[in-house]
Amino acid sequence: MTMAPQPAADDGDDRTIIGHTSIGIPIIAAARAPQRTVPIGSIPPGGTQPLWSAQELAGTWINCCLPYGCFISQYTAVSEDKMKHIECCAAVFFVFPFPL
Repeated sequence: MTMAPQPAADDGDDRTIIGHTSIGIPIIAAARAPQRTVPIGSIPPGGTQPLWSAQELAGTWINCCLPYGCFISQYTAVSEDKMKHIECCAAVFFVFPFPL
């Protein structure tokens, strides 16, 4: 049985083969998350507003798509970049607009 070749160190591929299945298919480790290129609080190129951190966005949010419904979500900050969705409550209206 022939095994798939591992990527060379200089080919720009940052994936890592950690093994092979019983039929020779390579098992690839999960890709790393990309690093932030613009610091939080700074204005990215082409933007007009500074970036917000997850701590600034954490809290309870009400989202509406009228006339169809609304939902309430609560988020907490796990780190400066990541948020966790805690709970959600939805209200669906299904109101169809009609002329008055």
